[in-house]
Parts: sequence; C-alpha cells; structure tokens
Amino acid sequence: MAQDTATDIPLEAREAHWGWTLALGFLALVGGLAGFLNPFAATLTAELLVAGFALALGVMQIGLAVRQMRNRWWNAFGGVLFILFALSLLLNPLAGLVSLTIFAASFFVASGAVRIWLALRSRPAQGWGWMLLSGAVSIALAGVVFWNLPSAALTLLGLLLAIDLTMFGAALVAAALAQRRA
Repeated sequence: MAQDTATDIPLEAREAHWGWTLALGFLALVGGLAGFLNPFAATLTAELLVAGFALALGVMQIGLAVRQMRNRWWNAFGGVLFILFALSLLLNPLAGLVSLTIFAASFFVASGAVRIWLALRSRPAQGWGWMLLSGAVSIALAGVVFWNLPSAALTLLGLLLAIDLTMFGAALVAAALAQRRA
C-alpha cells in the first residue's frame, strides 16, 4: 500500500475521503446561504444549538456531581444553572435572543479591548496597528449591536452563523479539492 510521506495516510484512504469532505463543504455552504436568506430562522437555530449545549453541559455536570465527593454541591449547582439557562432559552426564545445578543456584543467589547491593549503593549513591533484596528472594529461592532437592540437580536446571531458556515464550507471545499489533486 502506497503511503504519503507528508501525512503518513495511505493514499487509497486519502483518495476515498476527499469526496466526503467535498460533500460536507457543500452542505455547509448551503447552510450558510440559507442563513443569509433567512437570518431570523438561522438566529433561532443558533439559539437552539446554544440551548442544547447548555442542557448537555448541565446534565453532565450533575452526573459529575453524583460521582464526585469533592465540590459535589458546587457541581450540582452549576449543572442546575446550565439546565435552567437552557430551559429559559427554549421556553422564551425571543428573550433568549436578546440575552445571547447582549452576551455576543459584550464579548466583542472584551475581545476588542484585549486586542487594543495587546497592540499598545507591542507598539514597536511590526503589525501592531492591524491589531489595534482589529480591536477598534470589534468595539465598533459591539456599539452597532447595542445601538440597534432589541431589533439586532432577531438577526445578528443568524448572520454570524451564516458567515461561519460559509467560511467553513469554503475551507472544506478547498481542502477537498487540494486533497483530490494530491
């Protein structure tokens, strides 16, 4: 069996998988396009994903509390909080959208502030201005989101999901085509 010395993956196996990677890439691109065409539905989908992850985390954390002797009550309390958060998102989706949008905008502020701080600390280094600009844009985006609340909550998360799916799909398609050529 022939081997690719760069990846140590048998050539036959690599050739067999590029089609699946290409299919997944096209599926992600279709999902991204759907998110751009209906950002509200994509926003609700993003909220549902967050609620599902929070519910799973809560159940796992309670399971951990049952098996653990130390910090049992803290783990159980944290698990209950995750479950309550998930239920609040599922039972009142519109309020959940506003909460998640405020959280996303707050994250933009925090990450922008950190990038500005890092840029100023590395000021003599080449490229520090790009980091500064990146932080300023992040904070400006947060300002736009806060300025447009609550209406921004109806589409922002969906547009972010659409952008992410589109970029992921494009990366997978490019990787699959490169795999096929190799």
